[in-house]
Amino acid sequence: MKNTPGLCSICNQAYDNRFEIVDDKDCYICHGLIGKILKESEKIPEILKEKRVNTFSFSTAIPPSVFNREEHIFDYNLNVESVKSTLNRQIAKKIIPLGFEYWSEGDIHFTLSESPIFYTYYNIFIFGRYKKLKAGYSQTRWTCSNCNGKGCSLCNYTGKRYTSLEEIIGAPAKKELKAQNYYLHASGREDVDVCNYGGRPFVLEIVAPKLRKLDLHEYENKINETGIVKIYDLKYVERGHIALVSDSHFDKDYTGTVLFSKPLTKEEEDKIGKSKNVVLNQRTPNRVQQRRADLIRKRYIYNINIVEKIDDRQYKIYIEAEAGTYIKEFIHGDNGKTKPNITDLISDNKNLTATCEKLEVSKIRDEFLDIVIKLQQ
Repeated sequence: MKNTPGLCSICNQAYDNRFEIVDDKDCYICHGLIGKILKESEKIPEILKEKRVNTFSFSTAIPPSVFNREEHIFDYNLNVESVKSTLNRQIAKKIIPLGFEYWSEGDIHFTLSESPIFYTYYNIFIFGRYKKLKAGYSQTRWTCSNCNGKGCSLCNYTGKRYTSLEEIIGAPAKKELKAQNYYLHASGREDVDVCNYGGRPFVLEIVAPKLRKLDLHEYENKINETGIVKIYDLKYVERGHIALVSDSHFDKDYTGTVLFSKPLTKEEEDKIGKSKNVVLNQRTPNRVQQRRADLIRKRYIYNINIVEKIDDRQYKIYIEAEAGTYIKEFIHGDNGKTKPNITDLISDNKNLTATCEKLEVSKIRDEFLDIVIKLQQ
């Protein structure tokens, strides 16, 4: 085309070579930047070989001034792709034939711009389930609010309220893979004083690990040797599984040790086993009201049965409940915030009260997760 700007060979490719080809530095659109980025991208295979990884992703950061000048070329009404699209295609075309795989969640992500090449390690995600075998551990890291993690007499100078399952599960992975950090994303949580024998699904996110693979069998054995938590069903997954697990809510079975304020009659015992599909109105409990909205939530208790009569006042009771039900409050009533509570169901005696002495999660009904994950693999 006559009387039109000159373009470098790469920018010209985006416009089907319709313009005069000039030296890179004289290119009307990029002033030589596109050629520099393409040259810098030649380092990608070297880095992938050095790090012994096979998958990668990349992005190109083009300054707004380049796009502004390209707008003027668009005025010629040419039906073409952008210079950035052409550049990205050229980079991929040079690297993929060398045996490397482009993947949006690849091992390493490269950023190509005016500056020298920059890369970051992509996070790794491991799905699994855990059983919490001992009470007294929080699920995630819990910083001491008194010292904000600095260490004080209240937290015994540890900087935290409790040792967490997140630390027990995540710290060994961080160390072995030379990662920056880790996060445990789970479907719900149990209280610190509650054990979980049902197996709660989680995704462990390992942040920017320089090494890319754990031997999942060895890792599982190492965690399970602690005797505090047992992990199983481990498999590598993608980032999207965090939302799949975290946003899912499952009905659960519980076993609770309940102490009544007086011995139960045979009739009251029988009523426990006959209580099915009970609709609860649960106002936000006192113990969580500082961090939860003050609402009344409708929840279902599907089944209740006596598992064992320990003595005249103490029972081990099985409870099957809808996701999100506050079980301790269903047992003790929370000063009227949960209606009905367990004593409301079995007796007209307003003086009869119940205390939850111990609570365990015995089953989490999350079977559909296995189906979804299998379909996505």
